[in-house]
Amino acid sequence: MLISVIVPAYNEQANLERCVTSVLSALPTDCEILVVDDGSSDGTVAVARRLEEQHPRVHLLRHPGNVNRGVAATRNLGLYHATGEFVAFIDADDFCLPTRFENSLRALRQRQDIDGVLVPVGVIFEGDADEMARTYLPNVLDHDIGISPEDFAAATLQGRSRFHISNLLFRKSLLLKSGVFNAKRKLGEEDTDLWLRMALSGRFGVVDESEPQIYYRRHIGNNWIPNRNDVFRDLMVLGKVLKWAKNSPYVSVSNIQKIQKAFSEKLFYCLMLARDEKLFTQGIRAAWLAGTVAPKLLLTSRYWGNVLRLL
Repeated sequence: MLISVIVPAYNEQANLERCVTSVLSALPTDCEILVVDDGSSDGTVAVARRLEEQHPRVHLLRHPGNVNRGVAATRNLGLYHATGEFVAFIDADDFCLPTRFENSLRALRQRQDIDGVLVPVGVIFEGDADEMARTYLPNVLDHDIGISPEDFAAATLQGRSRFHISNLLFRKSLLLKSGVFNAKRKLGEEDTDLWLRMALSGRFGVVDESEPQIYYRRHIGNNWIPNRNDVFRDLMVLGKVLKWAKNSPYVSVSNIQKIQKAFSEKLFYCLMLARDEKLFTQGIRAAWLAGTVAPKLLLTSRYWGNVLRLL
């Protein structure tokens, strides 16, 4: 099997067929689409079964007991069953262009020294929904062409690479180094957490497409609403990734140093925000996290100065 595309679906009766049909139009013959139901209560399973009957490349997976386990565990179920050499994700309410895999697959075949490639993702805001996210998200999530293959984790943290879970096509073998999704992560954390681990333990490239290859729909049903607490959430994810990186045999010293620097910068920004916005609990959690994953910061006057101002 060449490519496995994993489609997590929770109550996506209205959108699933469009998503799967768009992927079918983009995939070579020797590929599979794994629709993974996450305990849907609408007609999602019926739509998936009909697509499975109509298209031999489509397969429906469900959790034992047909329970709802969250998107991380749902994507992992797809990964455990994926038989492709390469893997991609797309959410059931998004869709892709017919050219989605053509150039990405060519790049991976030509460059055996990289583990995956990224393509631009277009953002569609539907109607009046999701006003808050419009100030956070650009029209296209793309990447600087000049990022070196081993530098995508740092580039993501610097804003030079705008990650989205659907923009990847990667070798499944990379998961032996990075691990899979952490099912304990909250929505909005699980994908960034895995991406940083993948980017730290692998090498990536950018496919220079003239237009987005996937479209990410922001609509009334989206669960993520950006707010000021996101920076504290991001710090927690970064701290856990830093701890993981220090114990991974696949992460270079250089990349560990870059993540440490990014964590330090994020920490001091969080402490300043906690002080100015009177977010005492979040600030204390941030300070405590620093002591567990970057204890050398506790030896600096900058750390204690910020903690004292918080108190």
